[in-house]
Amino acid sequence: MLTLKPEYLNPRQPDFAIITDYNVEDLPLLVAKQDLLNIPRKQTTPHWNKDLEIVYIRQGSMMLTVNGDLIRLNEGDIFFIEPGSLHFFQHIEGCNCVYYVSLINESLFFASPLLTKKYINHLYHNIRPKGLFFPKGSELHETLYQVLADFYRILDERPVGFELLVAAKCYQLLGPLFTVPTEELERIGSIDLSTAECLRRMLDYIKLNYQRKISTEQLCQAGNVSRNNCFKLFHDFLGESPATAITKYRLNQSLTLLSDNSLSILEVAMSCGFAQQSHFTHHFTRVYNMTPLQFRKKQKESR
Repeated sequence: MLTLKPEYLNPRQPDFAIITDYNVEDLPLLVAKQDLLNIPRKQTTPHWNKDLEIVYIRQGSMMLTVNGDLIRLNEGDIFFIEPGSLHFFQHIEGCNCVYYVSLINESLFFASPLLTKKYINHLYHNIRPKGLFFPKGSELHETLYQVLADFYRILDERPVGFELLVAAKCYQLLGPLFTVPTEELERIGSIDLSTAECLRRMLDYIKLNYQRKISTEQLCQAGNVSRNNCFKLFHDFLGESPATAITKYRLNQSLTLLSDNSLSILEVAMSCGFAQQSHFTHHFTRVYNMTPLQFRKKQKESR
């Protein structure tokens, strides 16, 4: 099973959607194993996928925020995150978490136009994207777990024709979403598209302009929302203020630049939108519990 990069958001992408580096031959599919402790700040960057994401907790527990709703995922739990849902994973103090993540692009299901129209369009282009929770011990969990277990086994063993077997398992994973009465599905973080779009436009603006000063007014203009609604959206869906979200994004970008020893700490700070090196060092130390220089030395030693 492959391991994801600590942060797999592509900085060249002009929004907070992931550019997925599919890792299964000839299929638009990414399957990987991740240890949350290996991620800086032990929290992934808030992001959304154009793919269906399936999370399976192999060991431990984590907190998942999806469209502003917070839920604890424990060992054995399975969670489906629909395309368009803003989400991020967080470490729980004293509890490590190893999990599998699978990203399935809708093009994998395009073999049948009738099935695409009847099922796939509804899932990938939902007007209210959300998450679907299948806790261990629930009625549907065992069915999904058996399919996922076969899914991972096939990917590990790579038998002849494994691509067909993997595609078949992807179809099987979708079955319960349509065959079970909707009231029996535990939905988390449903959000309407207009609200999601406002938030995405503001996040896009941060990603495109983090290297220079960003005002609240500029964010409001980008999202076409009032100042109060701007703060409410960030608080409800990210649990933080716009200023904190901007600082966290800048710090995340600095991690890559700090690996480039040709850049001074001051140059890294300026490139990430910090007016002063001391300001950068203060925020970096508070978030990562080490100075930028200490982080750089640690990265060099680990190579």
